Amino acid sequence: MWRKILQIVGVVVAMAFIVAYICYAAYFAREYRSQQRVGEVLIIMEDVAPKCRLASANDLYAQLQNNDVEIINELIDSVDVAAILKILGDNGYVQDVDVCVTLSGKTCIDVVQYTPAIRMLSGGLNSYVTSDGTIFRVPQGAACHVPVVTGSYKPLFPPSYDGSVTAFYAMLTEKENQNLDELYKELDSLKLVRRSYEKKRAGLEDDKKRKLFESSKTNEQRRKGINVEIAKCDERLFDLQGEELKLKAREEEVELRKKKLQNYCDDFMNLINFVSRVRNDEFWGAEVVQFVTSTIRSGEISLQLIPRSGDFIIEFGTLADSEAKLARLKTFYDKGLSRIGWGVYKSIDVRYDKQVICKK
Repeated sequence: MWRKILQIVGVVVAMAFIVAYICYAAYFAREYRSQQRVGEVLIIMEDVAPKCRLASANDLYAQLQNNDVEIINELIDSVDVAAILKILGDNGYVQDVDVCVTLSGKTCIDVVQYTPAIRMLSGGLNSYVTSDGTIFRVPQGAACHVPVVTGSYKPLFPPSYDGSVTAFYAMLTEKENQNLDELYKELDSLKLVRRSYEKKRAGLEDDKKRKLFESSKTNEQRRKGINVEIAKCDERLFDLQGEELKLKAREEEVELRKKKLQNYCDDFMNLINFVSRVRNDEFWGAEVVQFVTSTIRSGEISLQLIPRSGDFIIEFGTLADSEAKLARLKTFYDKGLSRIGWGVYKSIDVRYDKQVICKK
């Protein structure tokens, strides 16, 4: 029995010692941390694409200093991690930021950059676009070897926009949905008013019937007064019908704008996907150096391709049937230009089905 008691006492004493040690260690660590200052800042730039420099660690550190964020010689508990995350995260080319301040006084800032797939220089833009449709303005001093899109095509988002292209169009679409909701409320309200006037008119029509023991003269006089009220109802119903037609016309306009927004978004993403496919193709990635855009009457994007070989322009047209157009063009390259020569034609047109039209 005494042995069990001694064992229990031993366990309790050991646990008490462990708890006391943990409390002492925590207190000591807290005291040590409260006096420790930052002696080093390490900014790690994760370059997600070869031969692509968007910014350097020095650029980002200078940006923090320009925003009055002090790190060196600051107490490690006083480092404004939230400010670092916000300032660096607000750079459009930054995909993710992680900040860690170690007990030894080192501040580690891990920055992940987006991977540009295209450089947009059309319609007043000077931005990079990733393959998933994230767009951001070209940072000063950036150098990335990616395909260039030029020309007159102008997306709806402003040149200063950084972020997801689909999210931008979704935001515009949501505004149109809010407009639709307001129109539906107005329509429902008008329908209620119209039904009340229709009910009133039906009641007036019933009142026109000759009542029991009512003389013809009295009925005639009463009917005249009722007809005046019915005319007023008809006039109001006519006005309500006109208001409903206007609201329905506005509804159709909103639906048309929503459809156009979806088309704009689809066209832009199709352009990004097409340029990315060309870039990733072993042959076309080396051959096509520039994509010149324009907008045709239907609103679709039309392309001219500037090749590396020869002194000609490729009239590619819209992005419809792009794979078939590239296949025809590749066949013409292999079986035509390789024999005829690269300096004979000024333009090669693959816009039309099953045709390659050349102009000297």
